[in-house]
Amino acid sequence: MLNRLLDYISSKNNLDENARKRMKNFSNVRNRMISMIMKKKVISEGRMRAIKNFITFFGCGRIKSGPGTLASFVSILIWFAVTMFFLQIKLPQIYENIFWCVVLVLIFVYSLLLIPIYTYNLEVKDHPSIVIDEVMGQILTLCITFPFVREFYTDKSWFLTKTVMFAHMFLCFIMFRLLDIAKPLFIGYVDQNVKGSFGVMFDDILAGVSAAFINIIFFIFYKNSIMQLHGY
Repeated sequence: MLNRLLDYISSKNNLDENARKRMKNFSNVRNRMISMIMKKKVISEGRMRAIKNFITFFGCGRIKSGPGTLASFVSILIWFAVTMFFLQIKLPQIYENIFWCVVLVLIFVYSLLLIPIYTYNLEVKDHPSIVIDEVMGQILTLCITFPFVREFYTDKSWFLTKTVMFAHMFLCFIMFRLLDIAKPLFIGYVDQNVKGSFGVMFDDILAGVSAAFINIIFFIFYKNSIMQLHGY
């Protein structure tokens, strides 16, 4: 993927042969830089622990069974707590969106930078302990679908509010995990063909967006039925 992008940039900018060779060696230079950083112990033990906590989402990735599922579940709990806080203080939705956009961008950028460092001594580059991609995909699913159910989170009807809240989070969780595990169609293609930290993150982003799209269709289809059921 990276080499294709570099070839495209080269062709569009009429670069000479030397410049093209330097660009094609970019990935090798990056790998050598990471190797040098690890061998010379430029990163302190404290920072390395912080990197491990970030990539494994504070240890969720270290459990033997279902690390990605645990990370997704914890992500939902954190998202729910933050969202309810925003609703309680009546923060405008635009500021909620900005907050989550900043969080997701930071997670994505730091993951691209830190995953190669974390996997330097691991034989598998998409190691099961890497669950920060599940965190991003799960939060992305929740954030995309939330505007379609936001009014029900603040509804005065106790039963309606709790039912829609639970259904929203449950369906986002189930659909994202199904797509992330099964990796159908283009999600599987990205998982198999896009290497490096970008590939680790991108297939979960696609799974998150796809899960959100399916849930939005489901909710739009049943929205009128839900409102009629509760006398709206």
